[in-house]
Amino acid sequence: MHPPFAPSIVDSTNITWSLNQSLISVYLQERVFQIRFKRKEKSWEDARVISEFRGQEWTRLNEKWLEQDAVYETQVRVKPREHAGEWSEWSPVTEWRSQVGN
Repeated sequence: MHPPFAPSIVDSTNITWSLNQSLISVYLQERVFQIRFKRKEKSWEDARVISEFRGQEWTRLNEKWLEQDAVYETQVRVKPREHAGEWSEWSPVTEWRSQVGN
């Protein structure tokens, strides 16, 4: 399965993403998404992973997870919900500076 497009960030806490609809077959209409995010200077092994958004192409981060004025990176991936499929590769990285947090 192809990875989603790079996520978009709105107001520091809302992350949205989408898939190339022309690449999705009919039997893959039910999908599960996973996102990860981290401070830019950290490794992806230190990223916070948020799992299993069923069909939902957005999430809102808890402001407590962020530090104001820190730079973050995020990615998203997808897999079929009903079929024994594997996760896609991670999407391209999106970077943003948090306007909220501690």
